[in-house]
Amino acid sequence: MLAPSILRVSSRSLALLSLIVALAASPVQATGRHLHPGDRLQITVYNHPELSESVTVDAEEHVALPLAGTIDTANADEQTLAARIRGRLVAFVSQVAVEVHTTSVDQSLLVNGGPIGSLPYTPGESLASAVTQLNALTHVGATQPVNESGSNDFFHSRNNAHAIRVLREGRLLGIFDAAHLIEAGEPGPTLLPGDTIIIAVKPVQVVVEGAVREPGMVYLDVEEPLENALRQAGGDTSAATAEVILTRGGREQRLALGDPTFRKPARNGDVITVPRAPRIGVVGAVEKAGEITLPGDSSLLSALYNAGGPSKTADLKHVTVIHNGVKQEYNLVAAIHGGPGNPLLWDGDTVFVPVGRHPDYTSFWQALGSASPLLYLIK
Repeated sequence: MLAPSILRVSSRSLALLSLIVALAASPVQATGRHLHPGDRLQITVYNHPELSESVTVDAEEHVALPLAGTIDTANADEQTLAARIRGRLVAFVSQVAVEVHTTSVDQSLLVNGGPIGSLPYTPGESLASAVTQLNALTHVGATQPVNESGSNDFFHSRNNAHAIRVLREGRLLGIFDAAHLIEAGEPGPTLLPGDTIIIAVKPVQVVVEGAVREPGMVYLDVEEPLENALRQAGGDTSAATAEVILTRGGREQRLALGDPTFRKPARNGDVITVPRAPRIGVVGAVEKAGEITLPGDSSLLSALYNAGGPSKTADLKHVTVIHNGVKQEYNLVAAIHGGPGNPLLWDGDTVFVPVGRHPDYTSFWQALGSASPLLYLIK
């Protein structure tokens, strides 16, 4: 009686063995729905319950399994993933058979390269409405800043809203100008759960540094004007000068903020430096001694003008400027009459106006002050 029982058990074992061998040897076709971050999967490794797991596809399109480690699920359906897992386990388990079953499907849209990882899916969702949703989320501060300078504006950041791609089941639907679609009131392509919205980075990188609110790297479109780089960096501060330094191709040039160059397209690698307006100490025979800031004209005459002008006893023929510990004397009387002696000052300089027995220039200085624009012409 024992022999038939053993024969029956052996027959079942042979049948199971035949199934395992067939599964391991047969080619796998990539059919069905591609897996998506957020999908819940049941991974079954036959005859090895310790290697079977219920897992969720993470935001990077990976699953982690005992012994097999981290497996990439990109562009994979259930059968493709099963083959990838078998490939990892074959070195540890003989005649391995794996089955992957999706227990729940994530109803969301994956966002690749944008400010957040995914968006909730709404039936009938279009690309235009999805991008509008992204913009709304960044404006209310629901996510991390969308560029290095901390800006929470999707359309005026590193995100290129003019070249957004849509990936569905491993197939690229196209490249769409979402900014134009929204402006024209057009919906664009209808999206499905599991679609991936791929957001590219704007191609032109510009560094903005110095006296701006948010210095750092900013990103522009190919035809976007240079002035938009300053706008992305928050604009200049009250401590900035009226001129900026543009470094392009290794060459520096000083430009007024209204220069036409800023209305022309930026170039990749441009560096805009907004110098800080010099802070000057003015002491001695002036009306308002102390530290002043010169955001416009940074000349010696301008410093005295911003300090309220010289007092009645000031000696304007022997005004001293101390720069980096070095003293230099200037004759401002000659400078007032158009001669030399009106140098440009630098941040940290000190101006000393001595007292002397010289004519009272107060009335002349007041007359000059009433025509203060002339100060910018006197160098």
